[in-house]
Order: sequence, then structure tokens, then C-alpha cells
Amino acid sequence: MAQPEGRRIRPLLPMALAGLTLIADPSPLAATQQAGAAADEEIDAGRFEIVVNGRRVGTEVFAIRKVGTKVRAVGRLQLEKGEDPWWPFEVRMQTNADLEPEIYDLRYLAGPTQTVIGRRTENGLMIHTATGAGERFKEFGTESGTIILEHGAAHHFVLLFQRLSPNGSSAQGGTVPIIVPSRNAAAKARVRRIGDATQTIAGREVAVTRYEVQLDGRKAEVWVGPGGRVLRVSLPDTGWLATRTEGE
Repeated sequence: MAQPEGRRIRPLLPMALAGLTLIADPSPLAATQQAGAAADEEIDAGRFEIVVNGRRVGTEVFAIRKVGTKVRAVGRLQLEKGEDPWWPFEVRMQTNADLEPEIYDLRYLAGPTQTVIGRRTENGLMIHTATGAGERFKEFGTESGTIILEHGAAHHFVLLFQRLSPNGSSAQGGTVPIIVPSRNAAAKARVRRIGDATQTIAGREVAVTRYEVQLDGRKAEVWVGPGGRVLRVSLPDTGWLATRTEGE
């Protein structure tokens, strides 16, 4: 899992990492891919409505695409009013075909002056965190199947369930090693299938499978619809709820 913080390294790649452009306009997120990319295939894209303690606070728009042997995920969390621990951010990531992270870029749009950049190394994933107080480098050893599950990024649960069931069928559950870059933390996501139900999404009833996800002492509840699409994510301990509003 996490290895001790150690040596300083040269600054990581700049914000325009490996051809992954910054998100200038959140509406056509799919356009962030380079023109002419081979085998460009959409895995999922859409919008979540974000509610905290019963009050609508904003939206998260995202797109996840397969480009050749890589997967690229981009998202923007837009909040009407940010407050600790929820702040608006832009996040993007490139993984290999198994969804193991290679490049990561998180920047907050308000609140903490913080950027988080990740880069694959020979030994795992190096996370570089820059704040007004200084910089920190931490290298995580990554066992096979490790993914990133960022705090407050609903679309990263899409990647979690893609990892559990890449063919889109209903996942039975399992354990997936995760990294939470903004918290410089690593953990295990233990996913347990609870049962089947229906959920109102965009004004209509949809058949869903409900899951409980244990995240190193924290709990999430996730509703997954046809084709393995994540439709709803709840963090009951904090009152945070993300519900799909488009694309279904």
C-alpha cells in the first residue's frame, strides 16, 4: 500500500499532461480528446445533480472514453456555494486498459489553494500535492487492479464498477484497492451487493441494483442501472448525494 514519504523528485509534468487538454467548457467534455485519436469509444458521459443535506448545491459533468489502449476520464464539479469539505474542482485522468492510473490532475476552482498531480513510476504512483503552505511528494505502491477513487468525484464510481464488471453486467461485489489523491491516502473499497430495487432517474422509474461500498471506515451506497451505469451515489455519513440527471 502507501510507502513512506521520501525523496524529492523533479517537478512532475505540467498541467497539460500527455496531450490531455484542460477542461475549458464543461458542456462538450467529449471534445477534450485529441482530433484523430484511434479507436475512440465512449464508455460513459453525463451529469450528476449534487445535493448535500437535502439542499441542491450544484452539478458534476463528466466523460469517460477509451482511446486506443488508454482510458481518459474528465470531470468538473460546479457548486453554487462551496464549503468544507466540498469545493468545486476540475479533474482528469489517464489509465491503462485495466483502469490503473498513469496520469492524474486535480485542481480546485475555489476554496483550498491546492493542485494534485499524479504520475506513474516504476514502483507505483507518485502524488505531488502543491498548496499555499508548500509541496509534498508521496509514492504509493500499486498492486494489480489499483484505481483512483477521488473524494467527491461521483464519476469515479463509474470506474469502480467498470473495474468490477467490465462487460456491463450486474457486479456481484468484490474488493478493489484504491488511492484517494487529494487525501494522500490508500485503502480498500469493499463492495457488497444489497439487492434489486427501482429508482426515479430523470423523472422515470429505472430498475437498479443497490450496493454498499466500505471505504476504510467510510461508507457509500451506489445504485447501478442497466448496462452497469452508475445512477446514484450516496455518502450517508456526510449527507452528500449525486443523482444522474442526463444520459439515461
